Amino acid sequence: MVNQIPYCPAINLCGKTDLQQLSVLVKRADLCVTVNTFTMHLAIALETPTVAIVGATERTVVCPPDSDKFKCIQDAKLNMNNISVDAVW
Repeated sequence: MVNQIPYCPAINLCGKTDLQQLSVLVKRADLCVTVNTFTMHLAIALETPTVAIVGATERTVVCPPDSDKFKCIQDAKLNMNNISVDAVW
């Protein structure tokens, strides 16, 4: 049986916000799902709970140590193109 993921009102605002608007949105978000970008570092700085999908960069470089608000997904067996919604969830 396939696990059912509850409805998640994710909003893609790529290219639709300026830096100040992005900062406000990230600060107010319940969760930020991102890749290793400025947005990821902004979310960490603002202490927004974050799931980051990180490719070749060593996780110790981008992941805050011992943080309960930040989850770094990195697995040598995973190809970045094959990371599923379930893995992120």
